[in-house]
Amino acid sequence: AECNGSDINETPALIALVEGCDDDAQAEAVQALTTVATELALAGKASPDGPDAICFYAKTTDGVVGRVRELTKLKTPSDKPTLLLLDIPDQGGFYVTEKDELDAAAIREFLASWKSGALKSAGERKQLG
Repeated sequence: AECNGSDINETPALIALVEGCDDDAQAEAVQALTTVATELALAGKASPDGPDAICFYAKTTDGVVGRVRELTKLKTPSDKPTLLLLDIPDQGGFYVTEKDELDAAAIREFLASWKSGALKSAGERKQLG
């Protein structure tokens, strides 16, 4: 998957999995992720290293979504949004959070916790497999 001139093999990727959510929850999560994605893209254009993360969402299980679920062992879509951060550049690491509601503040908080190393030091890092 490619976004903003980068791909998931070289840049961490935020992914909102909302396939099992109702239409309202899907719309809210997609809007929130779009807001954060725009912020990340703008900041990335100003940085020689590019964006901190690229962003994607899945409203259906089509395409690569099944493979992502398989690699993260998140087999069944939930009725709550699931936010993943795939950090393939970190030897295939990933982080996951499930929220009742996924708004821009929650996404920014998750990203900030990852960037600061708090998620990793708290033992939240998982390995793709």
